[in-house]
Amino acid sequence: MPIIFVYGIPSAAGQEYLLTLCTRLRERAASIPELCLHEEQVSVFFPTDLLQTGLGEEVIIFVRGLFEKPERTQEVRDRLAQALIDCAGSCIFGLPDLGNPNLIECFVESFNPTSGFASKSIAATEPSRE
Repeated sequence: MPIIFVYGIPSAAGQEYLLTLCTRLRERAASIPELCLHEEQVSVFFPTDLLQTGLGEEVIIFVRGLFEKPERTQEVRDRLAQALIDCAGSCIFGLPDLGNPNLIECFVESFNPTSGFASKSIAATEPSRE
């Protein structure tokens, strides 16, 4: 299922803001009918940048792990990219500690699961293997 990575958010944003942005990005991805996604199937991460200078000026979003399917056309991926940019923009602009970014970009990468993929749900009741 898709993984959204958002780069360029300053640490001053705080947990409450990140949780809100995470929720909204998941909602936006799931709102595109052709993707056939539920919010809980979308993972969102905010990697920390070791160079804190300039954060908030550019926000870059990567969508990875979006399985290739016939209904997930280029047009659908473009709509996803635009929806995520709009979502991030509406969440970021006007926040006192974030300023206004000069650029928000989104890159949506399709993934063919036959190229190497595995998944396993680890239940909380599964015994430890220590």
